[in-house]
Amino acid sequence: MDAARKLTAATRPDVFIAEPVGSCTDLVATVTYPLRRIYGDDYSVAPLSVLVDPVRALRVFGLENGGNFSGKVRYIYRKQLEEADLIIINKAELLDAGNEQRLRNALAKEFPGKEILSVSARTGAGLTDWFDRVNSASQMAGQAMSVDYGIYAEGEALLVG
Repeated sequence: MDAARKLTAATRPDVFIAEPVGSCTDLVATVTYPLRRIYGDDYSVAPLSVLVDPVRALRVFGLENGGNFSGKVRYIYRKQLEEADLIIINKAELLDAGNEQRLRNALAKEFPGKEILSVSARTGAGLTDWFDRVNSASQMAGQAMSVDYGIYAEGEALLVG
């Protein structure tokens, strides 16, 4: 927040983008709720976007064979998606229409009510829709999700170890 204050005073940016490390979850309780509580109307928190690698996701959801995470790492992966307001399938150019629909169906079934968008950072496809969505809405205040911190700690150790 100190860095944000310095940037705000010097250059007045419209947007700050924060990217947590790959093992983070429970961001509503640890980041967005404290931002709202401490800074009130000074900042608007956009809907939380979680980007999905489609090749990895097809494997995680059992739609294709191949290397996969351990169960404890999959726990973190699923928790990140559970917390998302927007699930963003990146690298959409890697999917044919059938696989994209299979992945969308699996995500919608597993995480009902989540908005799912497809984008390609490489080609630019879908980025405008995603950015418009992020810029036009604020994250709704919600309850923190439940996290089994024992499984989380073991999964995180596997990711960094």
